[in-house]
Amino acid sequence: MAKAINWPAPYRETILAEDTEQLRCAFRLGTIYFDGQYWTPDEEVDIRCNHLRVRRGVVRNELVKTTVGALSADILQHQKPDLQSVEAIKAFFKTHYDTDVTDDTELTVVFYQNLPLTPEHQDAPDPSGRFV
Repeated sequence: MAKAINWPAPYRETILAEDTEQLRCAFRLGTIYFDGQYWTPDEEVDIRCNHLRVRRGVVRNELVKTTVGALSADILQHQKPDLQSVEAIKAFFKTHYDTDVTDDTELTVVFYQNLPLTPEHQDAPDPSGRFV
């Protein structure tokens, strides 16, 4: 089982429609992923929605540790179209994780690039049931 970048189910169609050229990013609450350097540059990962693999991706760049309030336009431009502001990020965590975040909440940012879509990489469940 590969490491994964998991998104909530509503993002499945967005991820399927994304190209393979643009740099993307995902945010994880806290710094545990940063502290342990969980993802490393050039590592291939599953891109999952609700524990189902949608496609594969490649980690690009080093992980970044920041706070919600310090998210820069340079980072936010790589986020999903509806998540390109600090207020949208706060709403995302409230809606999908039932967690209130503030400007001081620490985040780990992972940058990745999608690989081409292939049928064998779609809708395969994560046997562990983990949401990573």
